Amino acid sequence: MQEKNLGLIYAVITAVFWAILAIALKVSLKTLNAMTIVWFRFIFSASALLIYFIWKKHTWLSFKKFPTDSVLAGLFLGLNYYGFMKGIEYTSPSVAQIIIQIGPLLLALAGLALYNEKLNPIQIFGFVIALVGFFLFYSDGLDSVSLGPDYQTGITWTAVAAVSWTIYALFQKNAIKTVSPQEINFIIYIVAGSIFCFLADYQSLTTVPLDVWPLIIFLGLNTLIAYGALAEALKRAPSNEISIIITVNPILTIIIMEILAFFNVGWINPEDISWRGYLGAFLVILGAITVVSLGKKYYQKLVLKNNPTSP
Repeated sequence: MQEKNLGLIYAVITAVFWAILAIALKVSLKTLNAMTIVWFRFIFSASALLIYFIWKKHTWLSFKKFPTDSVLAGLFLGLNYYGFMKGIEYTSPSVAQIIIQIGPLLLALAGLALYNEKLNPIQIFGFVIALVGFFLFYSDGLDSVSLGPDYQTGITWTAVAAVSWTIYALFQKNAIKTVSPQEINFIIYIVAGSIFCFLADYQSLTTVPLDVWPLIIFLGLNTLIAYGALAEALKRAPSNEISIIITVNPILTIIIMEILAFFNVGWINPEDISWRGYLGAFLVILGAITVVSLGKKYYQKLVLKNNPTSP
């Protein structure tokens, strides 16, 4: 198999894991609250990295100066994870997946303002398409009976998550100049996990049924597997092609939710999306792909490296 094709397969693995993640988070909220889930995911990831450092005998955290940018990145990624969780709690996996796409689009605007990036006409058209899509998808949710009165709250939390991710990505970009990527991740996980350690409900963890623990462990493993596959993809395939695959993960979430609704599973509620919502979702993804895939390579890698749903 050609290296490029193998890289694209790894990208598909990342997209699938992130698509499933949103659904798994929704189901986990039946057992644990948002803060406890977020705390567990960060501590799980930090512990895995620590074991990796010890195994590799890595001289970790040997940075030249205090990694202020990494600490700030950890604070905003923590807010991103929590905001995304609350967005899923108040709305649905598909809604949160679509609205979170505000993040990559905001990062493009940040590049325009901070790094003298220039948008080409096609990218500008992509922004317009995405804005139309957001409007259609949002208005469709307002008419949804299943989403209920908490829809606005969920949209707000998801938007907060998207903005937080954009700020996190900018701090992470600065931090990587002086600290290695894995060291940055370790600091970020520790910082974010430390915040939520004061807010997590540890008592609830002791009452989690045994048959639910595989789901909880999956939430911790998801970041490691998805980002590991993404790293392998970036080694082998062009970043613009990878970005297209990664950006369609909300569509995968919608498809999976439709399949679950078809089989009438009892462990997650079906979503109420009309043709207007589906059209809006399609336009959001199309616009995001247009903006991201046509951006400069450093921007594409920044977007791919820091995607949140992967919270």
